Amino acid sequence: RLLLLKGANPNIRIPNHDLESASESPLELILRYYLKLLEVFTIGGNLGQIKENYYTTLETELMDSIGINGEYGGLTPRIMVEHTRDLLYLCLESGGGDPN
Repeated sequence: RLLLLKGANPNIRIPNHDLESASESPLELILRYYLKLLEVFTIGGNLGQIKENYYTTLETELMDSIGINGEYGGLTPRIMVEHTRDLLYLCLESGGGDPN
């Protein structure tokens, strides 16, 4: 979040190891992570309801992250979805967040 607030471009692509193709941009990575969070933690297909706990290995791997404000530990899936959504909005709203 701090990088975006200081003017980092969320659409920048860095060359892959082969130097011929580009890697995914931070915006693409955040979007993919957000969609995966929704897929795994949404209760019964209702986008408004997010699980409060996590149990499986996949859920634990998705939660192995730091919160948008530097929180480490104590985050629920609902909070992680909210933080990721806020970060995605910040990417789109900041000057470099051109979705095209």
